[in-house]
Amino acid sequence: MSAPVDAEDDLDIVLLPPDEPPKVVYSASDIAAGAATPGGGGEAPGLRAGIGKFLDRVRRDEVELYNEASLQYELAIHLRHALDPVWKIQLERPVDYFGLDRASGFVKKEIDIVVFTEQQAHAIELKLPMRGQYPEQLYSFCKDILFLEQMVRAGFGTCYFLAIVADRLFWEGRTTDGIYAPFRGDASICGEVRKPTGDRDEALRMAGHHAVTWRDAGAGRKYALVEVSA
Repeated sequence: MSAPVDAEDDLDIVLLPPDEPPKVVYSASDIAAGAATPGGGGEAPGLRAGIGKFLDRVRRDEVELYNEASLQYELAIHLRHALDPVWKIQLERPVDYFGLDRASGFVKKEIDIVVFTEQQAHAIELKLPMRGQYPEQLYSFCKDILFLEQMVRAGFGTCYFLAIVADRLFWEGRTTDGIYAPFRGDASICGEVRKPTGDRDEALRMAGHHAVTWRDAGAGRKYALVEVSA
């Protein structure tokens, strides 16, 4: 069966989840608590403010963003200048660099941006989708947020997910249930999130409740910044 989809709304067919339980379920509880070398939660001083100032620059069209890699590099460069030099800012670090076992259930293996010292680390995951595929992209957003839950459980401090989108169908449309509910409605990302298309026997089991609030990013775009902490 298919869920109702407006022709102008979503080009992908959104299939209802099957009755049988998913074969693969990713969760934060699979990860050993406090296993990361740079231990201890909390916030990197100035990190959220630094991200906020970067988004102010994006809104003023002072940063050229043309694909996801450009977002990753521009934010990393901005944070390198905004934060105290004691913090290292690196891209695409694998989780095992921090003493974590790749095979222990992490939904991703590499961190988009990691901000860290020898004592503390914070992960930032990014999305800048360019080609519609709304249900798959939104599921990918949820997967990044679950990955941050896993990193926090593994000993990282406060982590952030940032999505910047130019297509209104990410934040509004006639379909407002299922995978769309947290992004087009008032629901939060929580509980079991089932893969909406393709091979649908995969699910994400969220430990927390994560609200998504879309804000103006200039040039007809919007951004959502989700904070993930212990």
